[in-house]
Amino acid sequence: AHRQHWIAVAGDEVVGGASLGVYATLDDMHQPEAYHGVGLVTPGPVAGPDRLVVRADWRGRYVVQRLLDAQETAARAAGAVITARQASRMLRPILLRRGWREHGPAPHDARFGGEQFTVMSLDLTAR
Repeated sequence: AHRQHWIAVAGDEVVGGASLGVYATLDDMHQPEAYHGVGLVTPGPVAGPDRLVVRADWRGRYVVQRLLDAQETAARAAGAVITARQASRMLRPILLRRGWREHGPAPHDARFGGEQFTVMSLDLTAR
């Protein structure tokens, strides 16, 4: 697996960031049980976008869209056939507008308190 990272900078301030790993199979991703638990089955390679964060005062300024564009472009360039992630309540509607598919709830992750994540994927062969 290899991982790429991006940062969004405005002037001399970091306002966002994201990363992407590309894996041979779903089993190689972080928390594969989340994907198997909702019945997601796919051949590899699989892209695992992660760590998408944007500073609160920069939300709504297309920073999220640009970081998602970078993740999806890199996933395609790496030859991934699908990209899968666990999306927060805030990210879910953005991904749906971009053509992502919901598969079901991800297992609870104590690191994020009461946040409920949804397993989502994007077929990279469809575009």
